[in-house]
Amino acid sequence: MVAIRRLLSDIGSILLAVMLAVIVWTVAVSEENPFQSGPWAEPIPIELINQPEGTIINGDVTNQVRVTLRAPQSSWGDLRRESFRAQVDLAQAKIGLNQLDVKVDCSDSNVEILERQPSTVAVRLDRLKQVELPVRVDVLDAPPFGFEVKADEITSTPITVTVSGAELLVNQVTQVVADFYLRDANATVERKVNLLARDAYGDSVDVKIEPSVVTVKVPIVQKSGFRNLSVRVVWRGQPATGYRISNVSVNPSIVTAIGDPAIIEKIPGYLETLPVQVDGARADVLERVALVLPESVSVLGSQAVQIAISVTPIESSLTVQREVVIHGLAPYLMAVASPTTVDVILSGPLPQLDALRLEDVQVILNLINLDVGSYQVEPIVLQPEAITVQSVVPPRIQVEITVRPGAEPTVTPTSPPPPTGTPTRAAR
Repeated sequence: MVAIRRLLSDIGSILLAVMLAVIVWTVAVSEENPFQSGPWAEPIPIELINQPEGTIINGDVTNQVRVTLRAPQSSWGDLRRESFRAQVDLAQAKIGLNQLDVKVDCSDSNVEILERQPSTVAVRLDRLKQVELPVRVDVLDAPPFGFEVKADEITSTPITVTVSGAELLVNQVTQVVADFYLRDANATVERKVNLLARDAYGDSVDVKIEPSVVTVKVPIVQKSGFRNLSVRVVWRGQPATGYRISNVSVNPSIVTAIGDPAIIEKIPGYLETLPVQVDGARADVLERVALVLPESVSVLGSQAVQIAISVTPIESSLTVQREVVIHGLAPYLMAVASPTTVDVILSGPLPQLDALRLEDVQVILNLINLDVGSYQVEPIVLQPEAITVQSVVPPRIQVEITVRPGAEPTVTPTSPPPPTGTPTRAAR
């Protein structure tokens, strides 16, 4: 019995020693790696899980949570946003408004979540409903005068779409509409259009439409007795010698003819203008000219059009041979150019080239600041403004600069430095 008591006493002493050792170790560790408490800097995204089948979340749900932690100092430095996972379990949620807990876990077991803000979130569940509805195309503007929309031939691809969402909202949808604008089109228009779900009052309903975009085709035809015709400009004569007609334009280029359908259909596809005289022209011809119309036919708007006939000089080229002229050489120097003449190829309007005089073209060798020696100098060509220099042959001139016989280089004397002493006043 005494032995048993001694054994129990020894076991108690051992347990006490172990407890004291654990306490000492815990205190030592805490001193080296103390616990810290505080808010985590970044919000954590909330994940919704286990949503019941056949339901839809209606309205906005808080999607982030902020947490206050307690963790060892070493753990704080290793924490990342990915270290946390915030979830809201919808498994037990019912149709209607639910207030559900936000659960936050951390991958580091040493981290304790002290507080969550918010700790619960409101989630409204509705029954999910899907219906298939036809697409209705609403043309919201009118075609230009003389044209009409063939309403019975308007099509959409696809012709039906699927509408899904909360049962209460889907039940409000009475039509799926493609709002279409013609934008003054006078021919068949085909365009992709976004769809809208509307209720009986024409108000938009927030549901999902699949697909949300359809291709709409709206046929537009011209009414009987109306016809679009191009305008053909007629002119007489030729521009002055050395000039040509480079462009002819008319505004408008297309006009709408109105009249007896039988007469309109016999028109060949264009209307001519009254003749425009360009004989001897040296500049652009701008005139407002009437159209030649068949009897009982008129056009929408003005019965005349604006004509612009561009008259431009004929471009040509010319080669002239000119002697080079030396400029900028110091007085005590002389220069010999090789060759002394060059061929200058010019281009420009033919009238200006025909009137060109040889003295209108000068070829200059600029030798300023050059001293004794041999140089390759690029000539400078001076020519009238309307004429362009295409090339100079040869492009560089060999120039030998020597001292002129009997001449000495002139040296520009330098001014003496100003006196450094105290100036004296001159006697009057």
